[in-house]
Amino acid sequence: MGYALFFLLILGAALGFFEAGVVVYLRALVYPGAPLFPMKAMTSSILRVELLREIFSIVLIWSAAVLAGRTRALKFASFLILFGVWDLFYYVFLRIFLNWPASWKDWDILFLIPAPWVAPWIAPALCSVTLTAFGFGMYKLWSKGYPMPIAREDILAATVAGAPILASFFWETKTVLRGGVPTHYPWALLFLGLLLAWGWALMRYRKYTRFEK
Repeated sequence: MGYALFFLLILGAALGFFEAGVVVYLRALVYPGAPLFPMKAMTSSILRVELLREIFSIVLIWSAAVLAGRTRALKFASFLILFGVWDLFYYVFLRIFLNWPASWKDWDILFLIPAPWVAPWIAPALCSVTLTAFGFGMYKLWSKGYPMPIAREDILAATVAGAPILASFFWETKTVLRGGVPTHYPWALLFLGLLLAWGWALMRYRKYTRFEK
């Protein structure tokens, strides 16, 4: 387990470096010396490539996770770890390269599909910490001999917890699409989603380990 997790962390950090490098180039090309908001329009060719890059970034992470995990649950756990570490190191390297973010309140453009996701960078970072912790928790259960089947109720719980988080990321989408600057982030939605996710995860963890001495 330690061997696989070590290289998942290395790969996640490497992907974070590449992601940050792309953003450095994009900001130099589209936002030379300017803030992220109001959003500036990309040329159609650059936008097309950027949208495809986002899609294939997820494909890359999922493909690596499938190769890393022995079971369906471990593949999913590997995906959570890779995604979380990738996003966290993305911000680490942006801080190194651009001295950004300078504050936990700095807004970021998270994704562009199907429309811009925007939020203070600390919001997706908290989500990434959660995903990474869940992935490590699943690996820990597997190391203790628990099969960790992913049931329908797990998918339902993830959907219920993820809905308010996604809603928070789209809260200011209309504002930025109209050329405005985002000002309000619904922290209550973010923390509601995280609370639901952690509550369900801890309940499932206790279900597996309550008979353990």
